[in-house]
Amino acid sequence: MTQTPPDPSVEWSDQLSRLDDLRRGAVVTALRRSAASGWPASREAVTLLVDYALGAITSRDYAAGIVRSWAVVADEQPEAVVAPAPARAAVPEPPQGPMGREEAVHAYVTGQIDVGEFLRIARS
Repeated sequence: MTQTPPDPSVEWSDQLSRLDDLRRGAVVTALRRSAASGWPASREAVTLLVDYALGAITSRDYAAGIVRSWAVVADEQPEAVVAPAPARAAVPEPPQGPMGREEAVHAYVTGQIDVGEFLRIARS
């Protein structure tokens, strides 16, 4: 019998209670996408994402905190992240051209890029 992972909206309800309905929906969607692609969120990652959604930290702070939470050294070359491709109809196209950290955070939270692409941009 396969056990399904807990729903982020239940697992992190204490953190998510700080958000209004619109922000909560966006954060839960990002957390579900991250978990589905093999990157379930830690308490620290959820705190960072909620703080970003509330405007308490900048996108740069969010990206740096995520990289720090995974103990990634900026000088190391990132490993390729392979995740199953999501259904094309359900995922918006990622922005074209180079993307800065702020755009990467927005693209990740809105589902335009997956967590692997977000990490690649955050590490650069």
